[in-house]
Amino acid sequence: MAAATFICSMVYQSGSGRMKYVITKYSGELSRNWSSIIVWTMVTAVLPLISLYIYKEYARVAIAVSLYSVLMMFFKTIRSMHWLKYTLFMQKASQKLRGEFTDDDMKKAAARSDRF
Repeated sequence: MAAATFICSMVYQSGSGRMKYVITKYSGELSRNWSSIIVWTMVTAVLPLISLYIYKEYARVAIAVSLYSVLMMFFKTIRSMHWLKYTLFMQKASQKLRGEFTDDDMKKAAARSDRF
């Protein structure tokens, strides 16, 4: 939860001109993305506690809930790390590149960052 919150705040507080452009252009998508990550991280932290409570009576359900929580946490961690990598890449790109840029520039930059 702390890592997701840290990365989210890093995205929104980035001083990079290119990151500010992304935040302005895709504010709705970013808001839904981070709301999803933070809410599901909280849910996946609580569900295993509930499964401990019901384990004696419903062992299979408790195990399924715990496994679901672990998988969901894994996927949300991957999404958070993607945004961390993206934010750091955009910060570095903003320092190296000056001037205006287009959506095509953003697509090219994202394609290059996916190779690494």
